[in-house]
Amino acid sequence: MTALLNAMRILTDPEKAGGVCIMLPQDVQGEAFAYPEYFFQKRVHRIPRQVPQSEEIAQAVQMIRKKKHPLVILGGGVRYSEAREQLAEFCETFRIPFAETQSGKSVLPSSHPLNLGGIGVTGNSAANTIAAKADLVIGDAKAAFEQLQEELLKQHYQSTYTTEIKEAKEQWQRELERLTTAVYDETYRSNIRAKEPGVEQKFVGTTPF
Repeated sequence: MTALLNAMRILTDPEKAGGVCIMLPQDVQGEAFAYPEYFFQKRVHRIPRQVPQSEEIAQAVQMIRKKKHPLVILGGGVRYSEAREQLAEFCETFRIPFAETQSGKSVLPSSHPLNLGGIGVTGNSAANTIAAKADLVIGDAKAAFEQLQEELLKQHYQSTYTTEIKEAKEQWQRELERLTTAVYDETYRSNIRAKEPGVEQKFVGTTPF
């Protein structure tokens, strides 16, 4: 009984969420048990929010104010904490771009002007270009965004991005179109040199994507 209750607690915990395994020995599976009624009662699992201390907010505000090209990494925390609206308002207010991890995808539309898309090895050139030049990376948390925005507005903060975000996204879009419209014919050459000669010829006649 305690294992089943703890399994649901883990499954609904934003921090510890993950797969759980309930192991029942075969002899136990064949037994009957008079479960008490309270075991089947409805339980509500609430998301605990750890509110940042005022000192932490003050330190974060000072760090952001000193930076000109900050970047927000949008991860699964935004989804679990239901901070979609707070993230969008924060980034739009201070003109700060954001990049996505795998678990952060679809939190905000890919068409959002500040959305650089995936970051890292499985990301794209737009996000990685901006990330390489970023002078501060900001984490995600609903309560933190709300307090940070309030304090930064008081100090009239604004990033110094001008056309860099738009240019990075346009450059990636051109590269994406080039890759998705590749024609596998006799003239096709891969972007990465093949270890074995003649590998490109195996793709001749196939349809990309």
